[in-house]
Amino acid sequence: MSTSSRRVFNHAVTGLFVKAFGAKVTPELRVRFKEKGLDLHHIPMALDANVFSACFDELRAALFPGRDPDSAGREMGRTFLDAYFDTTMGALQRTMLKLVPTDRVVERAPQVAASGTNFIRPTVERLDAKHYQVTLNDHSTDPSFLAGLIERGIVMSRSEAPEVRITRLEGRQVRYDIRWR
Repeated sequence: MSTSSRRVFNHAVTGLFVKAFGAKVTPELRVRFKEKGLDLHHIPMALDANVFSACFDELRAALFPGRDPDSAGREMGRTFLDAYFDTTMGALQRTMLKLVPTDRVVERAPQVAASGTNFIRPTVERLDAKHYQVTLNDHSTDPSFLAGLIERGIVMSRSEAPEVRITRLEGRQVRYDIRWR
């Protein structure tokens, strides 16, 4: 898929820039987003993934100045999921998380994340009862963002000590090693 056809869908853009972090987006940051191609007053049905990524980087830098990108990206992923759980649909899914075993949550999380784009194709491999490997053919932004989403999902499913490590980052492909207690 050419880079110009990689799109991030409206619900993912709105979820991140409006629902999760909208209260922290300053007027100056809105201007920087608009200069990069994202007008938060008129979010398209599908945004170019390069624009999404550039605006994500701007947001991370503004919210977490001086912080290492991995730590900041993970916190953004956890915050994004928390904000999603505050929506009507998210509240229903939060309830389901408490009823579904963690392995099922981990198996489904990459597909849910991929639903925000037209280009992410995940593969999930179970290595042990509480050990998985997830590979994405492409990622729309900082790979640590998805790591934070998975960590929060594991905690919300009543499991402890999630460990989500990025074990391979080659081009746009990323592989995660996921464990929990």
